[in-house]
Amino acid sequence: MKSPNIAINAQLLSLQQSYRSAGISWYIYNLLNHLPLVQSQFQYTAYLHERGFSPGNGLTIRRNTFPLWQPTFRILWEQIIQPVQLLRQKAALLHSPSFVTPFFCPCPMVVTVHDLAFKRFASILPKRQFFALDHMLRVSIHRAKMIIAVSNCTKLDLMQFYKVEENKIRTVYHGIDDQFHVHSAEKIDSFRRAKQLPETFIFRLGTLEPRKNVESLIRAYRIY
Repeated sequence: MKSPNIAINAQLLSLQQSYRSAGISWYIYNLLNHLPLVQSQFQYTAYLHERGFSPGNGLTIRRNTFPLWQPTFRILWEQIIQPVQLLRQKAALLHSPSFVTPFFCPCPMVVTVHDLAFKRFASILPKRQFFALDHMLRVSIHRAKMIIAVSNCTKLDLMQFYKVEENKIRTVYHGIDDQFHVHSAEKIDSFRRAKQLPETFIFRLGTLEPRKNVESLIRAYRIY
């Protein structure tokens, strides 16, 4: 008997050294690398554009040739072309790791919601973009069979802003990559001296955006 085929919308995967490789891209990268190994009873098909990605773990890759990192093209693909491809591939399930699912889909859907910062900080987006994202997310989460929230905070936000039933949400926390570990005091000291840092310092890696509230965090540490 043929194993069920799980389709994954991986169009936001990027291996480029830019802001595109942060956040959701890193989530997709690790999902594609590890999921086929820990849940090998299924077939997996990833739809993506990134040409430098070939994990070699049994994952089937369907590459697109047109530039889906541009929102307009990506939305057209997600809403028109993707459902047709899912029908042809006889997908048993679609996982959308980046908020949005197609309005019409031939199979059940699971969607991952990373955060609802745009709802709490509405000023971070232009009004047109805010209403478009709000509408697409609302439709996606209500059409999805199940919702993955990456934190309890996101789960509570989904329940508050979109009135989602709690039993429809599963909280699945992010894992920790093997490359992250506690370094020796000697290695930290060598890094500190190379970067001309004081003996005590805080190292933060991430994008600088108003919603991250980094300035308030620094002020809080100063008080402490």
